[in-house]
Amino acid sequence: MKKIKKEDFPSRLRQIMNDRNISQAELSKITGITASSISDWLNRKYDAKQDKIDKIASSLNISPAWLLGYDVPMDKNIIDKSDPSTITETIPSHFSTAKEAMNFMLNQAVVMGFNGLDVTKLSEEEQIQYANDMLDMMKLVSLKYKDKK
Repeated sequence: MKKIKKEDFPSRLRQIMNDRNISQAELSKITGITASSISDWLNRKYDAKQDKIDKIASSLNISPAWLLGYDVPMDKNIIDKSDPSTITETIPSHFSTAKEAMNFMLNQAVVMGFNGLDVTKLSEEEQIQYANDMLDMMKLVSLKYKDKK
């Protein structure tokens, strides 16, 4: 997955705040993250942890991958959970590129916060393998519950 620059999280956070006319105080209220933390990130005093990035992305309904500076669409895929066909159409059967794999992983909030894993530090080969392993596990678990009604 193509990442633009390391500095893109603060730039993109500032961009989305400007685009939506949201102040640091308002973003703090929306996300439950302190305004001082938001200020520190915007001023590049320190990097935001993945759980905070996920919280911001979820609160603003944007892709965490976009917020981190990856070359992906800004809008988070919204799935209509009342229509099962939209769910299965959005989950591929296999990943062959790091871009596909990373986009998928970054949009799985539970994975991004699980056991301190930072998938952005995996090699491209590891990203693809990890995402494919996730798909395999999802398939196995879904078989267990497939016939339940």
